[in-house]
Amino acid sequence: MADLPTAAAIRSVCGDLLDAQVEAILALRPTLGQIEEAAAYASGLNDLMGEARKPLNGVTAAIYDIIKPDDDEDDRL
Repeated sequence: MADLPTAAAIRSVCGDLLDAQVEAILALRPTLGQIEEAAAYASGLNDLMGEARKPLNGVTAAIYDIIKPDDDEDDRL
């Protein structure tokens, strides 16, 4: 079984996260690849993939839900 990513590894991929977000991600027991894929979607890199992109599912979708930008936050700026 592969080692789980550390909190530091999650933050290096996803950026500045709250401790609760990191703990929620760790509870999913994800691979680093799943974290990287969710982070790419959250940052908008999936838009560059065009038709080649695939929908998120399972653990990757759950990670995305944890880290996705809050649209309401943008409205307050």
